Amino acid sequence: SHTLSTALDLEVLVEERQVVYETELFPALNLKRDGVNFCCFHSGKVVITGIKTLSQIDEVVFPVLIELELYTCKKE
Repeated sequence: SHTLSTALDLEVLVEERQVVYETELFPALNLKRDGVNFCCFHSGKVVITGIKTLSQIDEVVFPVLIELELYTCKKE
């Protein structure tokens, strides 16, 4: 699991990345990259499953977490 710096703006993420997010069914957005699943909650919590090799952490997990930081709610 990982905690982002602030809350995620899931609506913007859905619009730009065209992923499925149905709040009535599950309160998190599910994102899948190269066999690794990211369950992203509005609070900024991310649960990561499906990692099979250590190399996937550098090649898949870290880039996705950096990308998700771009979708955090900006403080004004």
